[in-house]
Amino acid sequence: MDKNRLRINLESVEIKYLKMLCAKKGITVTSFLKEVIKKAINEEEDMLLAKKAANRLHNLNEQELVPIKQAIEDAGWNTRKPRLAKRKAKIMKPSSL
Repeated sequence: MDKNRLRINLESVEIKYLKMLCAKKGITVTSFLKEVIKKAINEEEDMLLAKKAANRLHNLNEQELVPIKQAIEDAGWNTRKPRLAKRKAKIMKPSSL
């Protein structure tokens, strides 16, 4: 994977706190910031997808609706797994003291 360098400017107090936090966690500043950035990217992507879905649902008209059975089949979810037989619950008698 091709790597690039990113430079950010922080206040000296923020850098000291960041280094202290990473030392307490036993990780490097780089690995901490990578994880924070990945998490922020994923959260932003989730929010964008949620907004897109909400807009699509809001603008949906009656002709675009699909019956649930057809949607399940189109998605390939129509393969049912056999259910396990229900086990009879054993009633435990309290032991005499």
